[in-house]
Amino acid sequence: MVQCWGDNRRGQLGQGHRDASQQPVVVPLPAAATQLASGYKHSCALLENAELWCWGDGNEGQIGRGDLYSGADARDTDAITPELVALPITSEAGDAPWSFVDTGEGHTCALRADGSLWCWGRNSGRQLGQPSGEGQVRSPVRVGTDRDWLRVDAAQNYSCALKADRSLWCWGFNMGLMSMSGNPFGVDTRQLDIPTRIDEGPWAALSTNMFHSCALDDATQLWCWGRNHEGALGTENPEGTGLVQSRTLVATGVAFVSTGTFTTCTIGLDGVARCAGKNDRGQLGSDDTGERFFADVSLPAPAPTEGLPPPVSE
Repeated sequence: MVQCWGDNRRGQLGQGHRDASQQPVVVPLPAAATQLASGYKHSCALLENAELWCWGDGNEGQIGRGDLYSGADARDTDAITPELVALPITSEAGDAPWSFVDTGEGHTCALRADGSLWCWGRNSGRQLGQPSGEGQVRSPVRVGTDRDWLRVDAAQNYSCALKADRSLWCWGFNMGLMSMSGNPFGVDTRQLDIPTRIDEGPWAALSTNMFHSCALDDATQLWCWGRNHEGALGTENPEGTGLVQSRTLVATGVAFVSTGTFTTCTIGLDGVARCAGKNDRGQLGSDDTGERFFADVSLPAPAPTEGLPPPVSE
C-alpha cells in the first residue's frame, strides 16, 4: 500500500483532485507496489506485476504519459490519479518488465529486466542521456544500447547510475561549476551529453540530489562530493570554498545514504540515523536549527507497551 500526504496542487497525492492532505491517504494503484520514488512534484511506483505507474506534475513529461504539451496551461499535463507509463511502440522497447525506477526534479529514469536504461521528462541539461534532441521527452526513451545497468539515480539537471561492474557513470549538467554552485559529478567538466564513466569503483550504493552526490563502497565507507556551502557533505569546507571537486571520505560504518537538497542522511551499521547540512527548519532532526556534521537524529522513544494486550498471532 502506498500512502502520500502534503501539497497536492499538481495532483502529487494521486487522489483524483488537487486538495492538500495533512494526513496520509492511500494512492489508488491496481496492484501492490514493490518500489516507490518521489521527485519534486511527481511520484512513480513499480508494482508487483512489473508495471510502472506515475502521477503528479507532468509539465516536463516526467510522468511518461506520452501526451503533447500545448503550453497553454501546465496543469493540463498533470496526472491527478496514477497512470501507466506509456512505452513507445518501437522494436527496441521489447517486452522486458520494469525492474527499478527513480525520480528527479523534472525527469524520471528506470531500468528494465534486460539491463537497459530508459529516461524521460526534462532534457534541458541532457539529463536524459541523449546526445541531441528536444528540451523534453514525454515518453520513455532508451539511453544508449548497453544492457548492464544496475541502478540509476535521477537528480535535478543530471543523472548518475551504476553498472553491473559497479562503476559510476553520470550525464547532464554539472550544476554551474563556474559559479561554484555544484560539481556533483566530481570531475572538472560543465556538461556530459551522454553517460560517461566517472569512477571505476566498485560502488555499492549511490544517492544524488540538486548540488551534490554520495556513494557507498564495499567497506561501508561514505564518499561525497559537490556543493558543501551548507555542510551537506558532512565535512568541513576545504579552504573555505564550499565546493568539493573530488570524491572525499566523510564517514565510515554506513549502511544506507540518502541526499536531500542541502542535506545528507545516513543509517549506520549501529542502526543510528544521522544527518548533516542545512538545518534552518530543523530538517536534520537534531532538536535545534544549527548546521551539523552527521548529528544523531532525535527519534522519539517507542510507545510504551505495558498494559496493552499481546499481539494476535496469525
